[in-house]
Amino acid sequence: MDFLDYLTEQLGCAYLSDLHYISITPEQVETILALPNEPFGLEDYRMAIDYLTGRCPVFSTKDEARRVLVQAFLRHEAEILEGTFRGPLIDHIDDTARQAYKRCQQVSVRQIYNSKPVLDIELSGYKIMETLLEALVEAAVK
Repeated sequence: MDFLDYLTEQLGCAYLSDLHYISITPEQVETILALPNEPFGLEDYRMAIDYLTGRCPVFSTKDEARRVLVQAFLRHEAEILEGTFRGPLIDHIDDTARQAYKRCQQVSVRQIYNSKPVLDIELSGYKIMETLLEALVEAAVK
């Protein structure tokens, strides 16, 4: 088992790609900080951090690598909790995931939100609201 698969399992993710999207808990931070020294080496940590962040920082010990790995998961948490994070989170994920999200959004608008059954229900709702408002306004005027 390689390090990324091991990390995926240890953090309770179903898929390797889930590592990009988890909101890390204090327990998961502890799990990362307590990762065993063997059988994984510094190069395994470098590859995992590169996978998560798109960059490969320099570190010389596994403890330092573990701290960098935790930071990769916490990259925007402080800003979010302080209320200083600006813009949609989707703009801060890797480009491949962002493009996939936007594609799903386009498909859902075209095939779900603009489907005949959905539009029929929406139109019915507007007709009901119109009828109720007419009755309420008429009652209020009299």
